[in-house]
Order: sequence, then C-alpha cells, then structure tokens
Amino acid sequence: MRYRSLFALLFLGLIFIAGCGGDGEEVESAGLEGSYTLAILPQYSDAVLTEKYQALTDYLSAKTGAEFTLAFADGFDDHIVKVGAGEFDFAFQNPVVYAKVAASTELVVQELKNPQFGGPRDKFRGIFFTRLEDGVPVVGSLSDLAGKRVSVVSYVSAGGFISQMVTLYERGIDTLSVDFFEAEGNEQENVLRDVYEGRADAGFVRATTWGMLDDELENPNSIEIISETAWLPNWALTAKTGIDPELIEAVRAALLELTEEDQEMINAKMVGFQEPDVEAYNQLVEFMVPMQDHPTCAKCH
Repeated sequence: MRYRSLFALLFLGLIFIAGCGGDGEEVESAGLEGSYTLAILPQYSDAVLTEKYQALTDYLSAKTGAEFTLAFADGFDDHIVKVGAGEFDFAFQNPVVYAKVAASTELVVQELKNPQFGGPRDKFRGIFFTRLEDGVPVVGSLSDLAGKRVSVVSYVSAGGFISQMVTLYERGIDTLSVDFFEAEGNEQENVLRDVYEGRADAGFVRATTWGMLDDELENPNSIEIISETAWLPNWALTAKTGIDPELIEAVRAALLELTEEDQEMINAKMVGFQEPDVEAYNQLVEFMVPMQDHPTCAKCH
C-alpha cells in the first residue's frame, strides 16, 4: 500500500507539472481541440527556427488546448505557395510575404522586437554589408554597387532585400548593373558566408542577423556594415481562411499576454505582440507598386 500511495503522489505531481508553463505558473487552457500547423518563413535553417520557436508553439498548445506543431517550407517561394493554398493553418512571415498571401489569410497579430539601431518596437530594418580586403571595403557605399555581385536572402525577403531596395529607390541609385543572387536555401546565415568567403562583394540581410556567426567565423571583423536601410513593419502572424474564429481569438489572446520576460519571447528574440497595424502593411504594399516595374524587382511581385 505504501508503494501504491507513493506512485499516486508522483502521478499527481506529474499532472500538475504538465499543466504549468515554463515559469512554473499554471497555464489555463481555452479547452479547444484539433491539430494545427504553425509555419515559420524559412529565413534560417530548420534547426535555428526550431530553437527559436518551439517554446512558443508549445505555449500555444497549452493555452488553447489544440495541438500546434512547427512546419517549414522549402524556401520563401514554397512558403508563399503553401500558405496561399491553405496547406498551413497558421503562418509567421515578413510583411512582403504577407502581402502575397493576404487574400487567403487573416491577420492575427504583429510581432514586437527590441529596437535595432534605434527605432520603434513594431518595425525592423535591413543592413548592407561588405568584406574588407587589406582593411579596405570591397564596396564603400550603396552608390558603389554598380558592377558588384551581391548576395541577398530572397527577392521576397523584407529585411534581406526589400528594405535595401526601398532605400536604393528612395536615393535614386541605379541597380541595373548589380549582379544580385539569392543565397543558398534563402538563409540569412548563408548571405554572411557568401560575403565572408568571397562569393559576393556585398550582402543584404536583416539587422538582427548581424553577429550571429561571430563564433563560427575565424575573422568576423573582416566583414562590416556599410549602411542601415529602410524601416518596415514587423512580421505578421496569420491564420488561413476558414479557421475557427474561436481558435483565432484564443491564439491572439494568448500571444498578446506574452511579455519580454517570458521564455517564449526570449527564445524568439522578441518582446511580445500587438494588434496588427493594417495601415502600415498597406503602405508597404502601395510603396512597392512603382518598384515592381524596376527590372531588379522583377521577382518580387
């Protein structure tokens, strides 16, 4: 009997632990059911994205009662196709990609991050960087890009192409002779490697990417930032058309509760979420219209 009592106490303890969040506080579930996918735009490798977003996915499962699992497409274009076709239930993507899938999705929340190089929490920007050879930048400024080979994340990457193109467009810089190419796997890390290893003269990445390979590179100081580029609205979390409105509200409410002290946000390098700024997203779409006639942007519309 004594062993049975001990087993019962251990069992009850496990139940209590399972119903608690990462900080030891009990998580109240909305009591919903079903299995749903949460797709993350693959700007980094699957391993990096899992490290960043698994805790957030587990949190949504605990808070809603439904089962959420992470999902990844094979690159940006595949993400756009699958989100547009309704193959993912929820998706987290940059504002440029959101503009391409807006017709088949519903905005849920907008991310907040710690500001990079100053600026608001609900926006982010890209950077332009180059390699140093004998201490001299291969590309000294944005206006020196003519005839250079430039690695970008993707032609629909907000922080790894569009932010930079907005800045180039605003400054009237001609990019017709620039040799742009997409990095392998549409991954930010590979843009850094392309420039560092000499496959590109310069690179376009999101500002938050800077420094992520410092421990891997033998001489990280051999690449340097030349310029920050235009601010864009932060990433948007969307639900596909037809998802239960009660589940959407439960997801929205759960995400809006998170703060920068929560482990889910620490892992994801975010400080929280806010109601989506629809006007900011629409303004970006409108700004991109005249850019779409530019040969360099042939693939971003």
